[in-house]
Amino acid sequence: MDANSLQVHVHAYFGSVKLRSRLSMGNAVTTSITKDNYGNTIYEVHFYEDKFVFDNLDISELDVEKELGAFPYAIVRVEYRKPGPEALSK
Repeated sequence: MDANSLQVHVHAYFGSVKLRSRLSMGNAVTTSITKDNYGNTIYEVHFYEDKFVFDNLDISELDVEKELGAFPYAIVRVEYRKPGPEALSK
């Protein structure tokens, strides 16, 4: 696995309202590769250059969401994009 083919997407929500999204821009670094008891490969990967800070999120306009019992949460998605033939020719 090429760690540089990994990308992290972070989405901040309040209830059903998406407040903000961020995408990793730096390169990932693989710090360890191990095997578990079932023979699966486990990669420990770090994104040292990326921080996902969501400043100044204003939920004051979301009264209806608050009344419905909404709460803040984040969804983190990691994608692996297998390099295609065009990436190999560079």
